[in-house]
Amino acid sequence: MDWMNSTDWDFIIEDTLRNEPQSPVPSDFTRRVMLQIQLESLPRFQVFSWLDLFLSLGVAMTLGVTFLLPLLLPEQARPWLHWMLQMATFQLQKSAYNLPFILFIPLATIVIGAIVWFFRKELKDFLPLTEFLQQTK
Repeated sequence: MDWMNSTDWDFIIEDTLRNEPQSPVPSDFTRRVMLQIQLESLPRFQVFSWLDLFLSLGVAMTLGVTFLLPLLLPEQARPWLHWMLQMATFQLQKSAYNLPFILFIPLATIVIGAIVWFFRKELKDFLPLTEFLQQTK
């Protein structure tokens, strides 16, 4: 017996569906079909999560302590704080022009690119979900 190509099967099935007479639809057809359909509930979209709340509270408290620290320190400790800030500024300026810092930026870019390349499949799966969530708003 000769095997048929899949395109031949497609043609035969399409021809049959278009040309053969159809039986009438049963009266309880929709109820039986709907009983078999189970919709998966999508995760509820929320703008903020608990993690966002805790992170923003942590950043707000850190910034608050940073700006209030000079006011809360006693008068005797303010010159020490001023000296520490000057020293930190000097170290930051010095480190911006040395070789390890200059090498850090391209290496960090390569590492971030490698991470994105490694997780490209997960990113492709995630991006259509975000488009779907934006359409449902």
